Amino acid sequence: SYSNTLGVGSALDALPVAALARLEALWARDDGNGDYRVVGGLRRLVDWLAKGLDVRTRWRAVSIEISDGRVIVRSDRHEELVGAAAVVAVPVARVGDLTFSPPLRAAKLEALRSIRMDPALKVIVHLRGNDPPWTHEPPLHSVLCAGEPVPELWMRRGATGGWVVSGFATGDYAAALGDAGDAAAVDTFVAQLSRVLPGAPPPSALREMVVHSVVCDWRGVGGVGGGYSAPSFGEDAGARAEYRKLEGGGRLAF
Repeated sequence: SYSNTLGVGSALDALPVAALARLEALWARDDGNGDYRVVGGLRRLVDWLAKGLDVRTRWRAVSIEISDGRVIVRSDRHEELVGAAAVVAVPVARVGDLTFSPPLRAAKLEALRSIRMDPALKVIVHLRGNDPPWTHEPPLHSVLCAGEPVPELWMRRGATGGWVVSGFATGDYAAALGDAGDAAAVDTFVAQLSRVLPGAPPPSALREMVVHSVVCDWRGVGGVGGGYSAPSFGEDAGARAEYRKLEGGGRLAF
């Protein structure tokens, strides 16, 4: 679970001991895992945070310039936003896609190269049926699957009926699923569900129950490029502190 949470998949030699210790301490403090959902969906939270703001979507920034005490952000459609300061909050894998004027310091660029961002992928299947195609009491909420292609599973009743099972993979697990293609990833996932869920039907019968499926490989999502940027064993000491330093006389934060 921790290797998947930290984004390294099966690369256990890349797991940072300090990060593992912190996760274990948080687990002990919070008395185990807990999942909470916002009533009405996360859109309610997004809408609340956006109140009073000029929110631009599908507005791809390509350059950031600091000039005459101002920060000018330009889009791929040659539009401009001008302000007194800016926060760069894109994933570390995509900071290099931006052009900075003046250029970022060499120390910050070196810190960026040190912070890894491994693949991440989610596969979701919507299964028909009033009852779940597995047997377990109490009802299953999540499953950890050591040695399987998709390490973590979550299941819930679908909003329109049936059952939704979500799988999440990082690191080499995610890369293998993504490289295989969406159809193969779904077939692999369904075969795994047949193996690990108690009482589940054979893969062919379970595949017939799939009414809809979604595969999201974040490597191919524009503006994202991967999964987590968790601390890794080979990361330079102080890389994150260096990356967080203000630039442009305090007008540019990361």
